[in-house]
Amino acid sequence: MLKDIGVQRPSSQIGDFIYTKKLSPETLSEIDGDVLFFVTWKKQGDKEAFEKLQKNPLWNKLKVVQNNRVYLVDSDPWYRDHSILGVNAVIDDLFKYLVNLPQNNS
Repeated sequence: MLKDIGVQRPSSQIGDFIYTKKLSPETLSEIDGDVLFFVTWKKQGDKEAFEKLQKNPLWNKLKVVQNNRVYLVDSDPWYRDHSILGVNAVIDDLFKYLVNLPQNNS
């Protein structure tokens, strides 16, 4: 679905849908791009892994981090829920993070 709407991934990333290669300080630059969706399984280990990643000095050198375009998203619609509800949840996330919607000031 992401490919169909024109969301492209860096050529260094492997896999059909999610980045499947383990990250190391040497490969951290491979996740850089215009936007980064960090898919979390809502587990404490995911939160700790993300916090550890953020403490890496190379993290702040990523363009996506400097542009404040890193988003944590729930894994259910992004990876596990292949129903129409899952697709709609991914589309909701894309609108939330990628489309500049006017703020309702009323």
